[in-house]
Amino acid sequence: MQPFPSFLNNSFLFFGVCGITFAFQGCGEKSRVAPPEPVLAERQDTVEPIPAYQKDVEVATDQDFLLGTHSVGKFVLQGPWREVSLSYGFDMVQGFGHCVDACCDGGFLLYKKGERERPLLTIGATPFDVEADEGKYARRKDLFYVNSDNCSGWYKTDDAAYFEVYSSEFRTPENIGVGSSLSEASRAYGTLFFHVGWIEEDANALYFTVSSFEDYRFVLDVEDYLGHWEEISMAGDQHHLKVSDFKKNATVQRILVGKF
Repeated sequence: MQPFPSFLNNSFLFFGVCGITFAFQGCGEKSRVAPPEPVLAERQDTVEPIPAYQKDVEVATDQDFLLGTHSVGKFVLQGPWREVSLSYGFDMVQGFGHCVDACCDGGFLLYKKGERERPLLTIGATPFDVEADEGKYARRKDLFYVNSDNCSGWYKTDDAAYFEVYSSEFRTPENIGVGSSLSEASRAYGTLFFHVGWIEEDANALYFTVSSFEDYRFVLDVEDYLGHWEEISMAGDQHHLKVSDFKKNATVQRILVGKF
C-alpha cells in the first residue's frame, strides 16, 4: 500500500464536488471567504543550522524553504499565513486538513499556480468551535465550516494549527526533508524514535521523531516496513524498531509540523 498525502488520501472537497481529486469524504461548506487583514507573526524559533552528527551531512541554508522548530519556511505555527502564501505566489483550496476514521478537521491545500496536482503542503486550520452547527457563525468571514462523516466544526481562516509538508523543497537545517532516506536521517540526527498509530485509518500512522525537533513527525510508507504492518497497527511507541527493520530504499513521505 502506497499512501498518498493525507490531504489527498482522506478526501478533500472543494467547489461542492465529491469524489474527484482532493475530494471530501463528506460534503462540507467550501466557499472561499475573504480573509481579514492579516498581521504577520514574527518567527518564534531560531533556524540557525545546528551541529550535525556527521561531518558529511550537507547543510540547508535557503531561509524561504527552511524547516525551523516552529515554522515551515516563512509560515509560522499559531500565526496568520495567507499573506505569507501570497509572498510565495501559492494558490490554495479550502476544505479538509487531516482525516482519521472519517473525522476531518479544516485546512487548506497550497500549491504553485497551475500545479494543483502537485501540492506543496497542507495548512491545518485552528479550531474555533467544533460543537456549533453550520448556521451559528455563518456571517463570520474569518471562519469557515467543515462537515465530515464523523465530525464537523468551525475553523479560523487565517491561523495555522499545523503543517503537513509534501514538497522536497522544504528542508531542515541538516538538509533532511521529503525524499530523504532513513539512513540519511539517522546520520543527521542519531537515534530515530519510531511510532505506530492506526494504520488502517490514518495515512500518517507510521512515523519517526528526533530529539532536536519535538513537534516534527517524519511519516513513512507502511509498505517499507519489513514485517507485517497489520501486527503493529496502533502499537504506539515502538522505540525498539531500527532503520534495519525497513527497506533500504525507505524514504520520508511527508513531514508533520505542530502539536498532535
